[in-house]
Amino acid sequence: MKPARAWVLTADASAAVVLPVPRPAGCVAGPAPPPFPFGTRLGLAVFLGVTTPLWRPGQHAFTTIAIGVLGGLLMAATTSAVTAVALRRLPGLR
Repeated sequence: MKPARAWVLTADASAAVVLPVPRPAGCVAGPAPPPFPFGTRLGLAVFLGVTTPLWRPGQHAFTTIAIGVLGGLLMAATTSAVTAVALRRLPGLR
């Protein structure tokens, strides 16, 4: 298998290194069916839609963590729901 290339940036982005990394299964098996990337994007949109208005500069760490956990749970639920609906509609899985 031919390794893919990936850029790895340092914390201060002053240097970049190209490292060979194995290709993910999606690149080997072909692209994912359309509902799965859609579910991921919708989950990220839900995360950003919920957390962005709630985060404020100077908040306590506990509040920031709680907002992040809430957004993460909603993102996971959204992605799971879209994926579950897509899987139920695939032929041969009923």
